[in-house]
Amino acid sequence: MGKIFKAIVSTTSCLFLLFFVILVSCSDYEAIDPYTREGAPANPYSSSEGLSSSSLGEISSSSEDILSSSSEKILSSSSGKNSSSSEKISSSSVVILSSSSEEASSSSSEGQSSSSVALCGSEIYEPSTQFCDTRDNRLYKYVTINNVIWMAENLNYDIPDDPTDVCYGNNPTNCTVYGRLYSWDAILEYNEDRHDGEKIRGVCPENWHIPSETEWGELINNNEVTNLREESHWDSSRGGYVPGKNTTGFSALPGGYLSGDQVYWDLGTYGLWWNYVGSSAEAYVYINYKSENLIDFVSAKNNRYSVRCVMD
Repeated sequence: MGKIFKAIVSTTSCLFLLFFVILVSCSDYEAIDPYTREGAPANPYSSSEGLSSSSLGEISSSSEDILSSSSEKILSSSSGKNSSSSEKISSSSVVILSSSSEEASSSSSEGQSSSSVALCGSEIYEPSTQFCDTRDNRLYKYVTINNVIWMAENLNYDIPDDPTDVCYGNNPTNCTVYGRLYSWDAILEYNEDRHDGEKIRGVCPENWHIPSETEWGELINNNEVTNLREESHWDSSRGGYVPGKNTTGFSALPGGYLSGDQVYWDLGTYGLWWNYVGSSAEAYVYINYKSENLIDFVSAKNNRYSVRCVMD
């Protein structure tokens, strides 16, 4: 039994020693590349050919370029489309906004032009019913009667450096309501521009003139006096008073007059206006509270009456 055990130990020791020797031998072994022997085919995976580091770099670079190029193209294409769309939107917006702005501006200009306000000095007025005397920026209403355009108010122009045109009773409020009272010489000498032989501008605004005998005659003879008189300023307490209707819009006012001896008369009962019948004669027209009227009444030059003007 002891011999058998020794034999087993001896055999095990020999096997262990053999294994150790083989292990040491293997550590010095160099692997044999089958492609390095003479006549062997080229190694397609060799580091010197095929997948060299430079090739790998080129492949990697190429791949990156391809991927980058593809990505750029895709992105560029996408961006281009987006950019193009953005440009179109931008362009469209600009055009629309510009067009809208221009149209709005044009519309606004047209609107302003079509609805532009007329100014007399700083006061807004309606040219279809009023006109501006630019000498003093005073507004007057006007009306068309029998195809003749008349002032619908008495003239209230203060002639420069001429004390002869006055307010009734020297009260400025009466000038505001009834206009000024003028002497014959004052209305003629202020401006002697004559039109068509019979018409004279006198104290009237530019493009207007003192009414002629013919013009007064057509106005009064073709219209009832009550249709020429306005309603509110006439003295209704007088016996025989007839209310005015003013259907013509002439708005005759009872402004009275100033006599040559400096006495004021007939405010509220008579309206008296200068009538041009020629430079050698002085005449006036009157309308009273009874609906009576008189044309071409001869007057003293130094009396002062109201003035209505007719458009040329």
